[in-house]
Amino acid sequence: MINKIFIVSFTIFLFLFLFFQPKIVNVNFAEEISLKYNSFDKQIDVKITDEQDINELKKMFKNKIGIRDTIYCGFHPKAYLEFKSSTKTIKVFPASDGCASYRINNTNQYLSGDAKFNEQFKKIVGKYDMTFPFPEW
Repeated sequence: MINKIFIVSFTIFLFLFLFFQPKIVNVNFAEEISLKYNSFDKQIDVKITDEQDINELKKMFKNKIGIRDTIYCGFHPKAYLEFKSSTKTIKVFPASDGCASYRINNTNQYLSGDAKFNEQFKKIVGKYDMTFPFPEW
């Protein structure tokens, strides 16, 4: 009986671990950070050059844990932050409704931030004319 409980428990744990496998996101590799935002009223494609903004964004997204999940905030494929080097690229898509969820690349891996994290993100990208919540697409 104890063996059956152990086997069932282990199987459930293994399934949950594989299905919800966390992914650690580290953007320190980035040699450049770009902001892309294309909606009916704005087209933004800008490289972030302010060293303070670059350092803050790298710090904010350093070693964040992405969780596989289904998030019901909207994410638009034409609004993202791109961390890029010559060998690697990570795109971070902020939730279009302004909630503190961020999709990693085109996956079902998500980062969550608290209100302070989200306000700092909005403050930085706001300097480049990206606003939240996004207008209706």
